[in-house]
Amino acid sequence: MGKRIILLLSTFVAIFSLNACERNDSSSSTYQAQSPASPLGKKCSETNIDSKYLDEITSTFTQFIESNSSYNEKIKDEIQKKSVLSIIDDEKSALIYITENVYCGTGGCTMLVLRKHNDGNFKIINKMTVVKPPIYSLKEKHNGHQSFAVNAKTNSESETSIVKIDYDGSRYVPNNPSMGKNLIDKQSDIIDKKIIDFRPSTQYQCNF
Repeated sequence: MGKRIILLLSTFVAIFSLNACERNDSSSSTYQAQSPASPLGKKCSETNIDSKYLDEITSTFTQFIESNSSYNEKIKDEIQKKSVLSIIDDEKSALIYITENVYCGTGGCTMLVLRKHNDGNFKIINKMTVVKPPIYSLKEKHNGHQSFAVNAKTNSESETSIVKIDYDGSRYVPNNPSMGKNLIDKQSDIIDKKIIDFRPSTQYQCNF
């Protein structure tokens, strides 16, 4: 009788331990799936980007980070380290894709669009959320400025769509790519090149 009780207890403990391990593995994989990919690419200071432009873009980006309600000095470097810059539109526009956790959700991460104004300074004209790489420059222009495209979830399905983003005269639209209706195929002739991506990175992106 005593041996039977010990055997039953041993079986119960083994089953409990196995279930606990499965729950832990499931939780771990869910976290990994929601964690943003680490950006890859060379340092922006090591590229041929005009140092004056890069200093202005970096200054504008730093001001944006510091104005965030959740900002603190400890995470500023981490945010910049996990951000990717790409220059488009004959150096008149800059895209900054941020992969730090505070700027990401299940639908994607935040991307800033900066425009160079007449005074030569870059200013933020868009803060787009739920953006996923890859991001493409396009061969088309709207209102004199180059269009681009991003990946975003535009429906309840798990698949993402490539959403076309056009300049409307003051900013790029749609500001929320998940609401975009102008979708393009990744084999479309209007795609110029892939400018931001991870694993592998592109030659058109760099890290702060």
